[in-house]
Amino acid sequence: MSVSTNKRTRRLVGVVVVIAVIVVVFGLRFRELGQDTALASIRSVQESEGVPVETIPVDRSELARWITLAGTVEGAVQYPLMSQNALQVLALEVTEGDRVVAGDVILRLASSAPSPMYHSLDRAQASYDNALRNARRLRNLFAEGAISQADLDAAETEVKVTSVDLQDAEGSTVLVAAEGGIVSRILITEGETAPVNKPLV
Repeated sequence: MSVSTNKRTRRLVGVVVVIAVIVVVFGLRFRELGQDTALASIRSVQESEGVPVETIPVDRSELARWITLAGTVEGAVQYPLMSQNALQVLALEVTEGDRVVAGDVILRLASSAPSPMYHSLDRAQASYDNALRNARRLRNLFAEGAISQADLDAAETEVKVTSVDLQDAEGSTVLVAAEGGIVSRILITEGETAPVNKPLV
């Protein structure tokens, strides 16, 4: 029995020695690997190799700055186009986004008003024609000495007043741009009646 115990002891010592050798070898190997693969810190890399800097060529150009906003953009100065009379819109001569200059025709209105309360081109023309005929008659009568200077002056004044009324009526049927700019909104369509003193364009 002593021989078999002796063999067992030797075998056990051999296994322990082999395991110890394996542990020592692996321990040394892991120690070497741990030293070799230790990552350098950013600071140590920058100290040894320098701080990396990205450079680009510089030249002069316009500085563009973009901002995204939600909402309605309106001009700082706006010139609404309004009618003094409730007349039907016959034609729109512009569309939204069109560029106009002062004097461009924007829209055309009907020449006759739907109600006698409003000025109409036909009525203004008739009044002017009547005042002009009356003034011509009175000039002839004044030349013959049949009327006074005051009567003739009153007739001449009536011609001037009806002439201004006719110009106003003509101006109220053809609406033009007062200033140059861009048509931002059209608030009325052809066939509608233009509201009095309300923005149309």
